[in-house]
Amino acid sequence: MNFVHLRSFDNYVNANIQLGMLQDEGINCHLQDEYTITIDPLLSNAIGGMKLMVYESQVQRAMRLLEKVDGNNLESEAEGRELAREIDRFANG
Repeated sequence: MNFVHLRSFDNYVNANIQLGMLQDEGINCHLQDEYTITIDPLLSNAIGGMKLMVYESQVQRAMRLLEKVDGNNLESEAEGRELAREIDRFANG
């Protein structure tokens, strides 16, 4: 099996959230260097972070799934900023 490097992470939590999401969708993937960085986080920059590796025939599908999640996060952040502005207006108003 040939795996392709899809993304890098310096954060164990974010890496495992995306890994789990892809695995739940049946994508064959794993994290490379996960244990090294978990034991010594200072090595993250030196070795390029935790690498999300995806089976080469599933890369396009994995990218579409991750882009959908990234887009949803942007919408959630925008909604959060709008809610914060409304709360601020109410508190000051």
